[in-house]
Amino acid sequence: MFSRGHDPAAMTLSDLIDLEAQLARDREADLAVLETRDRALLAGAPGASRRTLLERWLQGLRETEPGQLHPGRAVVGVLRGIAPRWWSPAWSWGGPRRPPSCATPGTGR
Repeated sequence: MFSRGHDPAAMTLSDLIDLEAQLARDREADLAVLETRDRALLAGAPGASRRTLLERWLQGLRETEPGQLHPGRAVVGVLRGIAPRWWSPAWSWGGPRRPPSCATPGTGR
């Protein structure tokens, strides 16, 4: 669920997108309904870390609300599909070459 890369506490892009989608849905919902839902999703996790609570909450929402939009995995899949077409290691910041849109003004490079 969370990134297994350099920062173990960092969220994956997929989880971040799902979190944003859920928060947008919850914006107009009744607070009492949200509190009841969230307490049920997090039951049995007293004293858990924030990271663990967030992981459980997102996974619980995905499982209990399968009809709701959870777009994170789909968005990441699309990005993975298009990334090889436009991304090049030489285009990274500070690399040997940069595309024209990244050229330093007045230097031509």
